[in-house]
Amino acid sequence: MKRWLLPGIMATLATALLFALLASGTSTIVASTSVASTAFVLFAAPASLAARPWNTLMGHLLGLGAGLLVLPLAGLGVPPAIPYSLSVGASVALMQWARASHPPAAGTALTVPAAHYHGGFTSTMAIVLLLTVAGLLLVQRPVRKYLPAEE
Repeated sequence: MKRWLLPGIMATLATALLFALLASGTSTIVASTSVASTAFVLFAAPASLAARPWNTLMGHLLGLGAGLLVLPLAGLGVPPAIPYSLSVGASVALMQWARASHPPAAGTALTVPAAHYHGGFTSTMAIVLLLTVAGLLLVQRPVRKYLPAEE
C-alpha cells in the first residue's frame, strides 16, 4: 500500500470512531477538531516530536486543564473571545512548561469554553476525547513501519 494512502485511511477510521461515540452537534464538531489534528500528526508525521505518547496524552490533558481553568470567566458575562484566547495561551504555556508540545492540544483547550458557549461541555466529552487519543496511539504503534517517515 502506498505510504500516503494508509495515513488517510487510518485518520478516516479514527475520526469515524469519534463521531460514532459522540452525538452529533456543535460540541461534537468542536471536540473533534483537535482529535482530527492529532490524527494527522500521529499518522502523517509519526516520527515527529508532537506524535510522542507523552506529548500527545499530556498535551491534551494540559489543554483540557487550561480550558477548565478559564471556564469560570464564561459565567461572569465576559465576551467569549477572552476565555477562548486565554485557554489557548494557557495551554501553550503549560505544554512548554511540561515539555509536552502537541499543537492540536491547543484545540482541546479551546473546546472547553467554546462548547460551554455553544451548548454545554460534559465530562463525558472530555473522557471520550482522551480515550480517542489513547486509542490512536495504540493503533499507531503497531503500523508505524508502514507510515511515512519524517521528512
